[in-house]
Amino acid sequence: MNVLESFSLKGKVALVTGGAGLYGRQIVAALAEAGAETYIASRGVEALEEVAKEEREAGYNVTALQLDLADETSIRRLHDEIIERS
Repeated sequence: MNVLESFSLKGKVALVTGGAGLYGRQIVAALAEAGAETYIASRGVEALEEVAKEEREAGYNVTALQLDLADETSIRRLHDEIIERS
C-alpha cells in the first residue's frame, strides 16, 4: 500500500455542513478527491449546488442537499436521504 492509499476514503460517506464558504469548499474538495461520497448541506442550497457542480465536473461524487440545523425535522430528513442514497 502506498501513502496515498492509506488516506483513501473510497466506500465512505462524508457530510459537510456549510460547504460553500472558503474553508468548506476546500474540505469538500479534499474529501471528494480522497474518494468519499460527499454531501454538502445548508439552507443556501443554491450556493452549494455551484460547488457540487464544479466537483462533479472534475469527476467526483458530490451532492448538495437542503438542511436547516435549527430544525430537527430537517436534520432527520437529511439523514434519511443520505442513508437512502448510500
